Amino acid sequence: MLNKKNLLENIKPFITYNKDNNKFLTYYETARNDFDKIINKSADEHILQEYLEKHPILFTNVGLIGLFPYISRRSALFSKIKFGECFETDFAYVHADSSGACWYFIELERADKKMFKKNGDMSSHFNHAYRQILDWQSWIKDNRAYAQSRLGELQKSVHIYKEAMFCVEPIFIIIIGRRWMLNKDTNRRRIEIQNNNPRLKLITYDRLIESFNLDSLGGFKFAT
Repeated sequence: MLNKKNLLENIKPFITYNKDNNKFLTYYETARNDFDKIINKSADEHILQEYLEKHPILFTNVGLIGLFPYISRRSALFSKIKFGECFETDFAYVHADSSGACWYFIELERADKKMFKKNGDMSSHFNHAYRQILDWQSWIKDNRAYAQSRLGELQKSVHIYKEAMFCVEPIFIIIIGRRWMLNKDTNRRRIEIQNNNPRLKLITYDRLIESFNLDSLGGFKFAT
């Protein structure tokens, strides 16, 4: 049974249509400051998961196209979406436009775990997440019709209908570690991995807790 709750509904009470959206900004500042404290305590993944489910506003800077202003009937965020026996994503985000529906699958790792070891090799936590992403990509390609059916069901549940067909090459995002854990060499290694897999984005938890200018939310760029 798919979890059809659109987590973006948790943000709607804080959205108003005026330039000085103090209610929204206060909510965001509180959410990011509290989350900053959580990740600094080296919280387990399930704690990070639960907080982000309640405060999906923190995905604003992750690079999910169409996330703002959050109440679009063409965007939705789900948690713990499972397909068959082998594929479950911590979060799944969909945004649809005239070109179709694009899905993002988000995998959370701990904030206190590094992407890379000192010698530049993948850490065990990052390697596990990366291999899982590769397995997911292969599974979706091998089970295209089934994936389209399951994700189509989710789209329909939030009124994103068939005319916005499921993109069979979704974007995968791994969130792990902190920015200070990367140096010049390991950051170059991160970029190389992304270049070799253009559908994969690797970011740190710093991206989730950064402040932003409300007037500048017209588009997003992936970053660490």
